[in-house]
Amino acid sequence: MNLQIYNRQHTQPLDIRAIRRLTGRLFEKAMRREKQMSWGTVTLVLTDDKGIAKVKEATFGYREITDVVTVAYAPMPGFPETDAEIFVNVQRAFTRPCRANWTPAQELALYIAHGCDHLSGADDQTPAERRRMRQRELRWLRSFPSVFRFNKTHDE
Repeated sequence: MNLQIYNRQHTQPLDIRAIRRLTGRLFEKAMRREKQMSWGTVTLVLTDDKGIAKVKEATFGYREITDVVTVAYAPMPGFPETDAEIFVNVQRAFTRPCRANWTPAQELALYIAHGCDHLSGADDQTPAERRRMRQRELRWLRSFPSVFRFNKTHDE
């Protein structure tokens, strides 16, 4: 799998190398659920409210600010690998009220985990599906808690 990351937001300075490490680890965990799929390029696009609303409209036909949009593309004829894009709303992760003892960086990590979970075939159309996804994503994140320092300080 080839992981590409594009930072299309300017609301929050981020450590892209740390995000790349986390995304790779989350993708590995997610793909343990979906062993049939052969992945080509997976693109993580870090965006803001305006950008994610445009993606939501282009993908689903209606404009809405959300946390994550995940799109997997059917393989090209003759090529076995599937490409995908995960659009993550950084602005939302850093401006939404966080849970107790939960940082904006952890919220961003949860959004990335959620996108990877969707690529593994998970769906969140019902409350039970959403609950199972959230439990799995939090379990993944707990397995490597030291990687949540994404936001750069002005000293870096």
